[in-house]
Amino acid sequence: MATEDAQFMAGQLLNLTSRTGSFLYMGPEVFRGEPYNTKADVFSFAVCMYEMLHMRSLLVTVLESANPDPDSRQRAIVEYASSVAAGYRPPVHSTLLPSLRQLLNNCWSTNPLERPTMTTVVER
Repeated sequence: MATEDAQFMAGQLLNLTSRTGSFLYMGPEVFRGEPYNTKADVFSFAVCMYEMLHMRSLLVTVLESANPDPDSRQRAIVEYASSVAAGYRPPVHSTLLPSLRQLLNNCWSTNPLERPTMTTVVER
């Protein structure tokens, strides 16, 4: 078991600042203000990976449905992040290799315990 997993399972969660950073890349536990660890970074990596594999920025996708005024745009971002924290994930192209789809799904799991460490990600 990787050290990161052992620390997480032993309760080594950190009470760090919540909701700091970009909501679109934020792990659900961070958005909800819960204690978190490096598995939140694995979630963020998954969002970046999704954008690269789909050649589309989630920010563009989210803002396309919002009115152009700044308040509407901010609301759209917060609403999207809230839906992600509740379990929503954008659709994954069926044309992706099954191994990439599986890695993506593992990395952005709602449950941090189900996310691999970055060491495991690199090995896969």
